[in-house]
Amino acid sequence: MIYINNFTSKGDKGKVVITAGANEFHEIGAWMISDLLEMNGWDVYYLGSNTPESDLYQMLLAVQPHILVISVTMFFNLSSAAFVIRAIKQNPDIQNIKILLGGAAVKADPDLTKKLGADATADHAVEALKLVNDLAPQTGA
Repeated sequence: MIYINNFTSKGDKGKVVITAGANEFHEIGAWMISDLLEMNGWDVYYLGSNTPESDLYQMLLAVQPHILVISVTMFFNLSSAAFVIRAIKQNPDIQNIKILLGGAAVKADPDLTKKLGADATADHAVEALKLVNDLAPQTGA
């Protein structure tokens, strides 16, 4: 009942794409972040687990989100996340998307933001919500 009472489908804060990435089958954390952001006024596009890179790029080009959240649970998927981040930052059509990393693999190294080229990393859901709000483009003065 709490979810129903707090849910809003009006995404007036901006667009967020959330994915667990290619070869990443752990999606509960990403799903939780998706719900949390949606309840807080974000227009969320949740892609789920094992999202092929080509599908992610197509979604980013079509939706033009403000923020991309990538969940990485398994350490061996960090290199794939780094590849995706580099590709996004090199594409002039989507290079301004802010990228937030989360998941168990991210917790192990506080320097992953810099190492992988992301804009921020989050250790837990509440921190992710705060960071997404901080990364959002500021409107008004």
